[in-house]
Amino acid sequence: MAGFLIGPLSGMSGMSGMSGMSGMSGVDYTAINSPLVAEALIRSRDGTVGTWEDPVAKFAKENLGLDQPGFLERWSPDVRAEIYDAEVFSRLCFGTNSRDSVYLWHLELEPTQPANTGLPSHPTPKLHELVTITRPSRDVFAQQLRMVASYADLRSDRLVEIIAQLGDPFAFLGSVVNLHPTRSRWTFELLSLALRLAHFGVQRIKHALACPRPSDLSSQIQPIIQVPGHGTLPSGHATEAFVTAVILHELTGGDTHVGTHLFRLAARIAINRTIAGVHFPVDSVAGAMLGLTLGKYLLARAAPAGQTPYDAWHFNGAHYEPSEDFDWTLLYDASQGDQMALSSYVHKLGVQHSATVPHVRDETLPSPILGWLFTKAKSEWSVA
Repeated sequence: MAGFLIGPLSGMSGMSGMSGMSGMSGVDYTAINSPLVAEALIRSRDGTVGTWEDPVAKFAKENLGLDQPGFLERWSPDVRAEIYDAEVFSRLCFGTNSRDSVYLWHLELEPTQPANTGLPSHPTPKLHELVTITRPSRDVFAQQLRMVASYADLRSDRLVEIIAQLGDPFAFLGSVVNLHPTRSRWTFELLSLALRLAHFGVQRIKHALACPRPSDLSSQIQPIIQVPGHGTLPSGHATEAFVTAVILHELTGGDTHVGTHLFRLAARIAINRTIAGVHFPVDSVAGAMLGLTLGKYLLARAAPAGQTPYDAWHFNGAHYEPSEDFDWTLLYDASQGDQMALSSYVHKLGVQHSATVPHVRDETLPSPILGWLFTKAKSEWSVA
């Protein structure tokens, strides 16, 4: 069984969902850092600073706590994004456990008793299952081609949506809950983190499984948008839409009516990718399950210890019926806020064909940093 840790990843602030975040303050840093302003500051200081005086307040190192979440608000949004990413990705493990299956596991660091050596003790690592995806056979994809072709009849009706949904899903899902980038700045930071988690999980899984696109198997599909340069399963749009829906549903109080509309829209975004000719329905099933699981996992990492455990899930493409279309209501219960099992190809890890698998509980699972961000985002939806 091969595996490795996904460490903190650089360059994340330019990802989908993060565009424009650094400019939300309205400050023009290009003008501030111009040669003209620098020269003016030199002259201004020379004319006003006077003779040197020692600071009145002495710097007290002992007054600074270690790794305090409260300092996050002092940093710029792009720096916070990198800190969030390090916090999330440093606890994920990816690997393969069979010819056709890949997994993501959560890394728990169990505290150990300090040794009487004077040296710092090191925590003991332990892996917890998070999600496993087993790819379908090539025959499943071949049989689903006819379904993809039949969806093409809706292309004229859905074209505007398909083009508008090439980016992140915030505009569509945000329309359900009145999401606003300045009024909901912390929500945007949390959603952007969720999108980056979805994106990197999806891309690593796609690469490992290397499943063909519809147009790889038939010249009659003829997609109406550029086919992405990576594998088809799981669907990235489905993963991103459903992870966003999970987070927004939780932030807005778990209302059934709101949740139903969020997940209907998430499903429509996923189905539009099949209409466009770039995905099979089975891709959306795997992507939706992955998005739901990652959303619940991220919420668990942001919750107080023991309050929000997560369930580990398996999409077993080896048991997928080619005639099955994508139906989000078989995967999620918006009234309860719970994922649901389809015993044949979607089930909780641990005990197959059972809906009573123990939650994964890890006392080190909650992150103070992610908890700080979630609390900030949650407060934006509180009614005074």
